[in-house]
Amino acid sequence: MLAPDVSRVLIIYTGGTIGMKHTPEHGYIPVPDYFTKSLASYGRFHDQKKDQGSGSLSRSSSSDSLDSLHLETNELSPSLNVTNPVRIVSSSGSSVGKETIVQLPSLITPVSLYGKRIRYSILEYDPLLDSCNMTMSDWVRIVRDIEGNYQFYDAFIVLHGTDTMAYTASALSFMLEDLGKTVIITGSQVPLSEVRNDAVENLLGALTIAGHFVIPEVGLYFGQKLYRGNRTSKQSAVDFDAFDSPNMAPLIDVGINIDVKWPLVLRPMQIAKFQAHKVLNPNVASLRLFPGINATTIRTFLAPPIQGAVLETYGAGNAPARDDLLSALKEASDRGVVIVNCTQCRKGLVTDSYATGKQLSLVGVVAGADMTPECALTKLSYLLGKHTGNPHLVRQLMTRNLRGELTKKPEDLSEIPMNDPNMSVEEQLLAEKALGPIMMCSSAEANDLDSMKLILENMSGEFNWNCVDYDGRSPLHLASRQGNLAVVEYLLLHGASIHVRDRAGHTPLYYALIGKRVEVVSMLRKAGAHFAECEVNDFGPLWLRYVSTDDIKMVRLALDAGWGINWFEPVEGRNAVDVAVCEGHLAMLKLLLGYSDISLNHKDRWGFDVLDKLKMLRLSNKKDASGIYRKVPDTVLDSMEALLTPRIQQAL
Repeated sequence: MLAPDVSRVLIIYTGGTIGMKHTPEHGYIPVPDYFTKSLASYGRFHDQKKDQGSGSLSRSSSSDSLDSLHLETNELSPSLNVTNPVRIVSSSGSSVGKETIVQLPSLITPVSLYGKRIRYSILEYDPLLDSCNMTMSDWVRIVRDIEGNYQFYDAFIVLHGTDTMAYTASALSFMLEDLGKTVIITGSQVPLSEVRNDAVENLLGALTIAGHFVIPEVGLYFGQKLYRGNRTSKQSAVDFDAFDSPNMAPLIDVGINIDVKWPLVLRPMQIAKFQAHKVLNPNVASLRLFPGINATTIRTFLAPPIQGAVLETYGAGNAPARDDLLSALKEASDRGVVIVNCTQCRKGLVTDSYATGKQLSLVGVVAGADMTPECALTKLSYLLGKHTGNPHLVRQLMTRNLRGELTKKPEDLSEIPMNDPNMSVEEQLLAEKALGPIMMCSSAEANDLDSMKLILENMSGEFNWNCVDYDGRSPLHLASRQGNLAVVEYLLLHGASIHVRDRAGHTPLYYALIGKRVEVVSMLRKAGAHFAECEVNDFGPLWLRYVSTDDIKMVRLALDAGWGINWFEPVEGRNAVDVAVCEGHLAMLKLLLGYSDISLNHKDRWGFDVLDKLKMLRLSNKKDASGIYRKVPDTVLDSMEALLTPRIQQAL
């Protein structure tokens, strides 16, 4: 669980029923800004007293009235004094991919039972989309927005219409590669503006999970359950329990308690940075078999430009065993079309147990196991876009479990650990829950890798690698602080999260940096670690101190760790270049100027830039004839000016 008392979440509002407003003329319609202002007026979603500076920790009653949601939009004007940075990525026109950082109003929840608040902003799409109109380019837009804001927020929620929600959830699960943060898609059957609705529970549940737990995959939250996104299908157009995951249990059940099934949660198994894949192949489609289907229909369907197809078959993957149909499928497969066999049944999987299923395999049709048709289609689009012109590789990857989308075959039963015969199952689980985190954290800090492996061998179930000690520090925090490189690597390869923060709000990267653990910093960065937003104010004074004391090694290490070279302290507005010049550290200035993203046009609180400071230092040297005060030699000032002037003029 995220330990700091405030988590940051970005809600990407793409459209859908959840935020619509009812009008007499047009029924339910999307109204710009209506949804954000509605949430701000609702006590469970926004604690106005907190943002007004009262510091109240009281929670609003669950009987808050929804009457305010029926006010006109211009009447909904609660105070939103605090903003969050949001990077907006252009998705159309000649400026595609252009980034702009804006400050959006933020809302903050009351204190939860876990003693935490969630501060969140809403990035609202214009125009708002009906999910029926959702296209692959819209999936790319969502992915761009998550990628652009990945370092600003702890988690992301995508609000979406229900009709194609399962497709979007599946697509995002593949496009967001090496994901280390929580992404949840949700919506509702009835708008928030109605007194009786499912919008409150769905959004509040998704927000609570996103703000409290690190679930590093794309989930779909509906009806008090968080499902793996690529395992879901919409099962009802009229019930509040609109979604189901027929072949896999939910990741989280929300009731009186929030029950996270940690053994089911995906864990990173390689050291790699998060990245977003933004190229999809649109030439994919689904064909549902029906009694009497003919070869002409199949040939026409699989004709160019189709490059991938999901064939929805009967039962366990069966199809008519007619030579003309099999010939049509083989022709397309030989031409390079990747055809995936998925069952029409809600529950079950495709096998070759029957002769009709084996015949499909012989003509090149790939068995889709227990993937949903929605998942198979989006996975095809993703793989064909990623591996263009290589249908053989795509066929192989379609049978592999990339994001938990299909069920793995059981491993060797001899490898399953046996329970202690002297303890009941309940006693063993309680003992592991109580002692496991303590022993694992102690072993990580002591660099005792053998003990960590021994602990895992004797666990009856999957271990939660993000368990924490009394200070909210995970084993990765402790190993990073001590510089235990082998333990850090082991933890990363077994799914430990690089984004977990302790009670002070610090990540493993922060402790590795201040502990001067060069190799650990490098490994964490390879895994995609970055500074959390709340760490900036803590490390900023240390950063300027390193510059002031001419500690080149620590300055270089901080920059390697991803520290922003242009950071300036908020009171006087001084940045690293200002400090290096005023202290006369020529070597430090040369180091800073060696980074291409450095800005030399910054002005401090009084409107002085770095050249102004050079002039003041020269004037100070002339006035201080006594030599009592420390002076920067004129020769050093001359060298600094020679370095700075052409760079500043070039930037103008």
